Amino acid sequence: MSLPDELLALASHLANLNDEAHRQASLRRAVSTAYYALFHLLVSETTLNWSWEETRSALGRLFEHRKMKGVCATKAADLNKLLKDNPQDSQELTVSKHLLTIAKSFVRVFQERSDADYDTSKEWDQTDVLRQIDAVSAAFKSWEAIRNEPAAQAFLFSLLAKDR
Repeated sequence: MSLPDELLALASHLANLNDEAHRQASLRRAVSTAYYALFHLLVSETTLNWSWEETRSALGRLFEHRKMKGVCATKAADLNKLLKDNPQDSQELTVSKHLLTIAKSFVRVFQERSDADYDTSKEWDQTDVLRQIDAVSAAFKSWEAIRNEPAAQAFLFSLLAKDR
């Protein structure tokens, strides 16, 4: 099992703990862990394209969370515009829908992770946390469906590339 898969499973485990004494801490960690599952999925998929295996972890440390969020927000906005016009069914449309799932999920869980880690006034509800985990799980499934598509690979590159 890969690190992203382990993190997603751990997020679900934490969200389902029935320890009332540590309930908020478990729910907060679940939200944060779900975010990191998606973050590490995208980073690991990108670094797999790097042929020098011994330097992949160093390459992975170049990714910036806020930059990735910005790229995902822009991608989601662009895809929403495209899909608003109800384009005809095609492989490109299918890939676009999957990319939208991934990008929207990243933006959402990025913010939720920030809230879970830093906003101590917010009370977390198990239902909302499980919804976050389900969104990340859907993003994982979407990625699996399109990982070999050129548009998906271009998306990965955009997460690391310098804005021009």
